[in-house]
Amino acid sequence: MPYRRPDSFDIPIPKLTMRERVKIIDPKEVRARKLRQAALVIVLGLCAVAYVRRDYLQKHIAGRFGIDLRSLSGWNAEPARQTGGRQGAIVAPKQTTTPKLQAEEVVETDPDAPVALGSLKLDPVEFPAEKSWPRLVALQGNPTVEIMQEDADADRFIYRSPHYEFQSDTRLGADVVREFARVFEATHMAVCKLPLDLRPAPENLRERFTARIFRSDQAYREAGGMEGSAGCYKRAEKCVLVPLDSLGVKVLQGGRTIMDRGGAANATLIHEITHQMMNHWLPRLPVWYAEGAAEYMVVGDYLHGRFSFGQIESLLQQYLSRRRAPGGSLRVLPPGELMALEPADWSRTLAGDHNASRQNYISALLLTFYFHHLDGDGSGSGIVPYLRSIENGEPERDACRDHLVRGRTMDVLQSDMKAAYQSIRINISFEPRGGPVWKEHPGHAARSETSAPDKAVSEG
Repeated sequence: MPYRRPDSFDIPIPKLTMRERVKIIDPKEVRARKLRQAALVIVLGLCAVAYVRRDYLQKHIAGRFGIDLRSLSGWNAEPARQTGGRQGAIVAPKQTTTPKLQAEEVVETDPDAPVALGSLKLDPVEFPAEKSWPRLVALQGNPTVEIMQEDADADRFIYRSPHYEFQSDTRLGADVVREFARVFEATHMAVCKLPLDLRPAPENLRERFTARIFRSDQAYREAGGMEGSAGCYKRAEKCVLVPLDSLGVKVLQGGRTIMDRGGAANATLIHEITHQMMNHWLPRLPVWYAEGAAEYMVVGDYLHGRFSFGQIESLLQQYLSRRRAPGGSLRVLPPGELMALEPADWSRTLAGDHNASRQNYISALLLTFYFHHLDGDGSGSGIVPYLRSIENGEPERDACRDHLVRGRTMDVLQSDMKAAYQSIRINISFEPRGGPVWKEHPGHAARSETSAPDKAVSEG
């Protein structure tokens, strides 16, 4: 390129000193920038925690400040989930085996929870709900089990079946896990296939349902298990806690494990597993139905991965025959008083009064069974739309009024329930405790008008 002489229009580039070319950064500005970044990280972390615990925060804020967070866009959105597995289901006539009841852990449900929490975002599941009540639901073969971790030094052993992760403090091996995993996988399938269409899904941020298994009863109790129980569901910890002997597993010298076929306590496990299957529903449901639905699954005849629901009325009679008070009487709470029972009262009864707690469970089961099989045309024509309304965000009390009570007074509902059970040869006596009675509008629960229990029922 030929040399060009400078022109008068050229703009000269000034020569700057080193001090002018290097920007001096103020240490105070650097510190302020780091504080802003730290504050942003803290805010994002709090937002993440608020999203995971949004159901609890909604109830707390609504109760304390009267602010309805349901109007916030996306507040109740559930993360998408996928469920996988390798079992199929068959529907066929029933078999008969009598389940065994042990102590249950009450579900930790807030009494104000069923008011309004927005709609549930439930994904389709692998086993769609049946249109009518199935007679039998069964696994096809044993579930597949994958060993994820076996760390003897840390006493941490993790195994996975299609829908469950089992975390144990002792080595079990895939063969042993495959045997007891049947009750977990079969309960999952059965809850899926009921016409209630509950669509079970793992808790938020979980890929699978989780069960923690403990070699000793002491470790089980230290983790929060209820003394004397065969298992319990801890909703806050998102897992079922199970002592090893409840699964029919024995640990031999040297750490080897074997299955003890006669040691399984399936009734309580099925009850608690059902709570876990309903984890997304529990904040929206009253305690009577949460416990009644779990105990309903115990009435179903379970054996080796198969749930029989055929001749369900006979199965209910067998269940009740082992729980009658001396003299053959079956005393239950009136439906109005049971429907007004709050979880805090249920928990206090469970901790301090065995007879009243036993009565609570039987009463909840009978009211649930009535709405499943005896109310209306006997197909669950009230309970299914009740659940759909709650799923769509309607407050539980309104859904109960529209689909379960349907304009009946509590006395009429009690009479209908008593007559329905008499028609299947089950005689029940209602024994009020003088507690609040369900009313259509919250805050207006009245004391029971019945001043004393049925005279035909002895006290105590």
